[in-house]
Amino acid sequence: MTTPARARIRLTSALLMWASADLLGLVMLACGGAYLLRGAGLFGLSFPDTAMQAGVTIVLGLGLVVVAAIKMLAEIFKQMPSRARTGPD
Repeated sequence: MTTPARARIRLTSALLMWASADLLGLVMLACGGAYLLRGAGLFGLSFPDTAMQAGVTIVLGLGLVVVAAIKMLAEIFKQMPSRARTGPD
């Protein structure tokens, strides 16, 4: 019995776009969290300026991370070979 070859994941433009969106969401999350923890923006930036802006930035960043992760998984699953059902009917 032979083991089937593992399919390699190809880096497509859609996968790269969603990975970039994921990184942007992480930066937004870090900017908002840095303001709430230190009272100053990340890397000396003046954004966010208020706790409300920091909260909105955290929520939007977290939402972007979740959506991007789901979309990246969907792109990876599109590349997986489909397995034919070979069992007794």
